[in-house]
Amino acid sequence: MDSIEQKNHDWSNYWNGRTASETGEVFGLIEVETNDDLASFWRSVFEDYPANKVIDLACGAGSVLQHVGDPNTKELIGVDISQAAIDIAVANVSGLRGIVASATNVPLASQSADLVVSQFGFEYAGKDCASEIARLLKPGGMFIAVAHMKNSAIEQECKSRLAGLVKIEDSKFVERAKVMIAQIIAFERGQSNQSREDLTPLIDDFSEAQTTLVSLAETNRIATHLYTGTKQLFERRSSYEYKDIEGWLDGMQLEVSAYRGRMESMINAALTESEALELLNTIGVDEDCHMAPFKMDSDIVGWILKAKRGAV
Repeated sequence: MDSIEQKNHDWSNYWNGRTASETGEVFGLIEVETNDDLASFWRSVFEDYPANKVIDLACGAGSVLQHVGDPNTKELIGVDISQAAIDIAVANVSGLRGIVASATNVPLASQSADLVVSQFGFEYAGKDCASEIARLLKPGGMFIAVAHMKNSAIEQECKSRLAGLVKIEDSKFVERAKVMIAQIIAFERGQSNQSREDLTPLIDDFSEAQTTLVSLAETNRIATHLYTGTKQLFERRSSYEYKDIEGWLDGMQLEVSAYRGRMESMINAALTESEALELLNTIGVDEDCHMAPFKMDSDIVGWILKAKRGAV
């Protein structure tokens, strides 16, 4: 799987998980969708820049377009690489037209949008996205985004979460748990020629990985979820076939890997000041570009980016 396909997979994994009742907050993003500061910002944007056609790039659950209050807006379009995200957005926003596509290749006519917006999204697509935004905007149209910032509170939290995920993967907890549990179940059910003493090295090997997760569990919800879930399955192993336990552990390993991918892509997407200015100047002209730090709950979490498309 190449890097683009992997990134798409990691985010589709997240949005698919959003519809699963047992996912909860364990594998969630840093929560921004219901933040009051963001909601207030977008309400003011749509009041100040009324538009007939609005495109939200990397729209996710549609949390930005929920704040369009102008009844004269004729078209609301959400673009995202994940079908699962589009399905959620369409359900959340009345009249939204969802398009599954990359932000660098949107199947819409050139110079067709009055307003292009994005919330922690377009920057994942890289520099080519700026040219696509410029193509989509009508002359005089506006691009407005809240984007990830280097050294922001969100980036620091992503780095902290990533460090924990790396420790979980490096401990080989899942692999060691599978080997130990499989051998113990086989022994207990008379399906193995091993003695109880033969199991000791496997238990000791697993205990090393378990110690790592216990040390992380105080501050890491994923480590807690993986540890407690495995503990419960082991304690109730007489009620399960091994394949069911193995399936849960394999699913958790995929979740951890995908979550690591999302944290890495967030960190890589974060923009320096010069990178943000370069993107804005691709869309508009210097005097019509604006950037400022965006605060959420008093912490600087990203950039406010604005660019007006010049006459063509």
